[in-house]
Amino acid sequence: MRYSQRSSDSPDLLRQPEGAEQGWRATTVGDDLRRRRLAWARREHAGNGSAPRVSADIRRVPTWSASARVVEQERILRGWTRRQLAQAANVDPKTLGDFVGGRRRPQLGTVRALCGALGLRLTDVIVFPEVADQAAGS
Repeated sequence: MRYSQRSSDSPDLLRQPEGAEQGWRATTVGDDLRRRRLAWARREHAGNGSAPRVSADIRRVPTWSASARVVEQERILRGWTRRQLAQAANVDPKTLGDFVGGRRRPQLGTVRALCGALGLRLTDVIVFPEVADQAAGS
């Protein structure tokens, strides 16, 4: 964390612009990066009065979920404990427990490792809700 004094009494400290209130303020590198990004966005979109345009590809990224039920069924059929599955897949046991318990969605690499350890295909575990809705409607 970097500290800067907002008064001009001391030449050895970083100075703030004239008219700034006096006192200490903590700034981080993240603050500077955030300010630069905001300034860039304002420069890029100044004058046209519109918000930044997001391409249709970015907005329509399909969301996916992983079926913990399939992973649990296969684990039980093999007679493995969760700890044994975590060791076989090189996955943290807490990550596996959070996934199976529905507390968080695992990363794709974690799902891939679990599928590899259980001999499953990714398509057996990963579900795309939009595709599932369309198939149910047909």
